[in-house]
Amino acid sequence: MLKTPLGYSISVEKLIHPEATQIVIIASATGVVKEFYKHFAAYLYDNGLSVVTFDYGGIGESKPISLRRFSTSAQRWATNDLETVITHVREEFPGMPVTLLGHSIGGQLIGLAPSSLMASKIMLVGAQSGYYKFWPAGERMKMLLAWKVLFPVFYSGLGYIPTSKFTPMEDLPGGMAMEWRKWCLSPQYLFDHVEESGLYFHRITVPLYSFSTDRDKFATEASTDWLTERYSGARTQRIHLKPEAYGVKTIGHFGYFQKRCSHSVWPELLSRLQA
Repeated sequence: MLKTPLGYSISVEKLIHPEATQIVIIASATGVVKEFYKHFAAYLYDNGLSVVTFDYGGIGESKPISLRRFSTSAQRWATNDLETVITHVREEFPGMPVTLLGHSIGGQLIGLAPSSLMASKIMLVGAQSGYYKFWPAGERMKMLLAWKVLFPVFYSGLGYIPTSKFTPMEDLPGGMAMEWRKWCLSPQYLFDHVEESGLYFHRITVPLYSFSTDRDKFATEASTDWLTERYSGARTQRIHLKPEAYGVKTIGHFGYFQKRCSHSVWPELLSRLQA
């Protein structure tokens, strides 16, 4: 467990390869526990990379006994949690190149963490703007119902959002969920709410690979393009995967890291990490 500047601790898992020439830090999707990435992390380790995964405050093994009084936010997941992990890794392994891999919101948070400027490479996987108008029409109304009705009701009554009851996600800390909700209802997403001094997207100049795929209802090609363009100073390669080209029916938002894609998509991700 790592103690963070905000006082709470976050759970970290490390796979340190004795001959690794880089360390990959995986920043998870919203409400997704680090164990979800364990098979992919093991694959990277078997191919000579060191890997660090962690749970954001309030998620998985970083969850307190009760979320009702637990205080954090979406922005703090970046400036406190991800920042603590990057700083810890750089202190423990000085001189070792660090690659940041952000899945979904993880790719958004990279641009809010000051130490992301020290990364040697960035990989965005299904990382997008969450603005509701980017969502497919069929999903848009569901999300508007959640953000405008369900989230405020649950937050008022429980102090957190019991998303595990109706989605595959973990329950979300109230402050985080309500800030994320605010972002998703804003045309410029988090850029409508975070001060310029807290934005590092345009200051990142290293190689950046941004992945999207067909039929990903959470991260459309357009919403992925939108976020990728915010990393305006990076040396960007935009890669859109067609499932049929990889011998699978669908990849979706989470398939990138599922074992069913281990012989198809994983080598593609690995090749970019090793580039």
